[in-house]
Amino acid sequence: MGRWNPWTALDARPDVVLRHAPLAGTLIGLCDVGADGRGPATITLACDLTRRERTAVLAHELVHLERGGGIDYEGAPAAWNSVVAREERIVDREVACRLVPEAELRRFARARAGVDEPITIDDVMEEWDVPEWVARDACVNQPRAGPPRA
Repeated sequence: MGRWNPWTALDARPDVVLRHAPLAGTLIGLCDVGADGRGPATITLACDLTRRERTAVLAHELVHLERGGGIDYEGAPAAWNSVVAREERIVDREVACRLVPEAELRRFARARAGVDEPITIDDVMEEWDVPEWVARDACVNQPRAGPPRA
């Protein structure tokens, strides 16, 4: 079984429409399941994203969709912000786990440790072709590889 690919996952979802559009402020992606939740769902990616960022943001929005859609909404009370932040972190962690699988990251870290080379966020970005925020989440949120086994 190959690594999870959000573009392949999107192709398998004919109920999801992908759009590219300018988005306001720091917003880089949106997932909209529609007013009644019956679809078609729409994922919108900011049109100024790099290739790596597009892949990561698509993955993020697909995970939101799997979880029932984004939970941020216009007019939500301020108290809802902590719930939204928690959901965003859950989705971010899942994206990091899918795009940088733990077993692969462990093997990579062990191989580098075997030649006395530390791994950096830049190394993870290059090896898995992910943006900095995904590489960082993968390194921070997954168990450490530990010393190489004999």
